[in-house]
Amino acid sequence: MPYDAFRSVHLFHGIYALYLLVFLNLPSARLAAEMPLPASSMTADDPAAQNAWQLWRENEHSRVRYRPVNDSPLIEISAELKLSSTLSGFLLFLQDYPNIPNWLDNASQARLLAQITPRENIFITYFDGFWPVKAREMLIHSTYWQNPDLSVEIAVNDASHALENNTNAIRIKIHNAHWQLTPLADKQLKIHYRLIASPEGNLPLWLANKLSLRAMWKTLQALHKQLPLSKWQQKSIPGIKEQD
Repeated sequence: MPYDAFRSVHLFHGIYALYLLVFLNLPSARLAAEMPLPASSMTADDPAAQNAWQLWRENEHSRVRYRPVNDSPLIEISAELKLSSTLSGFLLFLQDYPNIPNWLDNASQARLLAQITPRENIFITYFDGFWPVKAREMLIHSTYWQNPDLSVEIAVNDASHALENNTNAIRIKIHNAHWQLTPLADKQLKIHYRLIASPEGNLPLWLANKLSLRAMWKTLQALHKQLPLSKWQQKSIPGIKEQD
């Protein structure tokens, strides 16, 4: 549905805002404070302002920011996390598909569709729906490599073409996504993830943006809690060199 059509669904906005306030017990001031700014609220004639990162939430080990995407109602999300982990431990944790719903917010199931090479695969993740948001699914083609400075990058691309949609779930579209893993001293790891995605369907983007930011934050906190204690910290990947 075109973005202009989203803006016209005032009744839906009112019903859902009431749902958040009453059933989730979110004060109106908090709801407004957590809402990302729409792209149209940025200074139209100032490209620097349009592309400036806005802080959404942070604590001592994690930070989530966002910025509007040029000529689009979408936002780009930047998530940063510092924790205790090896590079191999994180990569193996990420590829433990049955475990993904335990840390990826609102995910109900994930499974591998194709192992192209040891470092390249295609997988699908399913997300639970809740009224009035319908269930969704996301197909990802990921490839990772290690740089000379020991940092690891993971390129993430949309793989919707890899599997016909035979479910009632709406398929999320990945426009751009990328992981940057930087090993630090004392076995610490800095994780930086950037994402631009469209929820598709009839979900208003103001709501989708808000839900995406909150889901990202909850995912970071789950990673910080679970990854350092994961069984994968005791494993290594051939060819991946760790920081001394």
